[in-house]
This record gives sequence, C-alpha cells and structure tokens, in this order.
Amino acid sequence: MEIVYFAPPIPQILYTGDKKSTFRVTGSEEIKRIVPGTSLSLRLLTDHEFARVICNKTKITTFAELTEEDWKGHERFASVEEMLQIYSNWEKRAITLDTELKIIGFNYRNFFPQVLRQYNQ
Repeated sequence: MEIVYFAPPIPQILYTGDKKSTFRVTGSEEIKRIVPGTSLSLRLLTDHEFARVICNKTKITTFAELTEEDWKGHERFASVEEMLQIYSNWEKRAITLDTELKIIGFNYRNFFPQVLRQYNQ
C-alpha cells in the first residue's frame, strides 16, 4: 500500500466524493510505484489515515498538456499561476508548465470521517 498525503482543504473535498483524482509531480519512488490496482492510504499531514482507495488509472503528462478529461474529478484553480504556486509550495521547488506530473485516478473503498472530525477540532 502506498501513502499519499493531502493538505487542507483537500481532505474535506475528498470526503464529499467529488474528487476522484490527484495530480502528483513525478520523481519520487513512491509516486512511480503507483499503477492501476495499487491500494492507496490517503493521509493528513499529521500522518492520520482518513481514506483508503484503489488506483484505477494513471497518466504521465505536464501541467501545460492537461486536458479537460484530465481535470474530471479534480479541483480547479483560480488561475494557472495559482496552480503553479501551490505545487511549488508543496514541492519546495519551482514548478513550471513544463514540469512532469502523474495523474492518479482512484475509487473509494473506505472513508474514516471520524479522523477528519478530530482533525478539524
């Protein structure tokens, strides 16, 4: 099982079931290992697991080449600049439109709402 971390407000968006994919900058061994069929543990930054999902698709692309299909099941950003800034902050390095990313689609298996309630207190 691979671990994927999420910062607020994304766990709450995941809880609604509207988010069914995540964009991850490629490079880490953990992200490289995620393929369709991989079990994923979704975790808060505190390392508390709040959901388990199964990867149902992956795609390698760049931020510049994202299509409408790629955005299905993923939250939108106010602007391209905001998106690149958020990913730059998360990755602690400059992210550009040419940066490679992996789209990871998933199906929900288990959700642990008590973890989110406790986290939001």
